Amino acid sequence: MLESDTFYHIYNRANGWEKLFLERKNFQYFINKYAMYLRPVADTYCWCLMPNHFHFLIKTKPKEDVIKNFPELKKITEEESLHLAIQRQYSKQFGKLFSCYAQSFNKVKGRKGGLFMKPFKLKPVCDERYLLNLVFYIHANPVHHGLKKRIQDWEFSSFHLLTNNESTFLMRKELHSWFNGEAGFIKFLDKPIKPRTNDEFEEEIE
Repeated sequence: MLESDTFYHIYNRANGWEKLFLERKNFQYFINKYAMYLRPVADTYCWCLMPNHFHFLIKTKPKEDVIKNFPELKKITEEESLHLAIQRQYSKQFGKLFSCYAQSFNKVKGRKGGLFMKPFKLKPVCDERYLLNLVFYIHANPVHHGLKKRIQDWEFSSFHLLTNNESTFLMRKELHSWFNGEAGFIKFLDKPIKPRTNDEFEEEIE
């Protein structure tokens, strides 16, 4: 279960050998729905959508903010029950996102059944080293998997939103501050990348 005010690496993949995103509009639809469902419960720092999986670095909002965004929680007066209700609210928003996207995808593609692996994966970010390595890992995914040669060549990640002045729901200024500004962030990502297995990815960022 997700705890309040905590950084997490959120990731998941399609069932079996299927793909989550087949066209450009699929990627865009997913990220739009992500923003709609997750902004009330989490701040997002970076993300990458791949054809059959995705990665997000988020920080769950403090419980006070979640209660403010979901007034029905104010009716729960017992502290332990409120804590559990807030935990469920985090997961519920992810569930709404996956359900909404899968229903739309199935309708358009004429398929049936679950699209995402269950449950979705989450890993708490426990220290600064892991946090910074995770920022690199998420953006480097398309290069690791051999889809592109450079991070900036992949359209469906947060890199471009983090390196321009477009309006975004991302925590751009705070993320830049971890690298002493935007130039430091870009420099941090500018290092050699070679294809690796998924297990090697996890070993590298820890």
